[in-house]
Amino acid sequence: SRDFFKPRLEHAATRAFSFVAALLALVILFPLFGLIALAIKLDSRGPVFFLHARVGRRGRPFKLIKFRTMHPPTGTTSEWVRDNHARITRVGAWLRRFRLDELPQFVNALRGDVNLVGPRPHPASNFALFMEHIPHYWIRFAVRPGITGWAQIRYGYANDLAEETEKARYDLYYVKHMSFAFDLRILFDTIKTCFLGRGAAASAPA
Repeated sequence: SRDFFKPRLEHAATRAFSFVAALLALVILFPLFGLIALAIKLDSRGPVFFLHARVGRRGRPFKLIKFRTMHPPTGTTSEWVRDNHARITRVGAWLRRFRLDELPQFVNALRGDVNLVGPRPHPASNFALFMEHIPHYWIRFAVRPGITGWAQIRYGYANDLAEETEKARYDLYYVKHMSFAFDLRILFDTIKTCFLGRGAAASAPA
């Protein structure tokens, strides 16, 4: 389907909107960043920010920036949310409930790693696995990933390969139907989700 491949002008318009919106958000939210950073430092040992290797548009790797919500690992780690529940800090649980841990990604949006809306960038460590097992997985890299996306507000967290495969359907739906109006709808639903604190149950152990 040609619908999966968008004109350059559409990509440029989406990128411009994301850049301006991210810049305004960082200016407005700067005081909140300071309060969150202080809360993280008082609650647990470790850095304020967490950098995670992700895969962006056309398979380009980059470092995603988030507020740290977990204690540092003491052994082998897993990318699945349910396997890391015991490591979540007290402040981290609150940040995750209202999605405040995602705010530093506005810096990624300024740098061009992500847009405001798009398929969420997956961990680089899962790239080969998903390419091998998820049908048409490569199509999601035709667009820049996003801070939020259709799969995030409609499906939530995935905790195994079968759930990631189902979640990929939502990403491909977004790529095919991508438009400015669709992005605004996703942003509106994301803001509503953040204020209501929905989705916290998804990070609880199965």
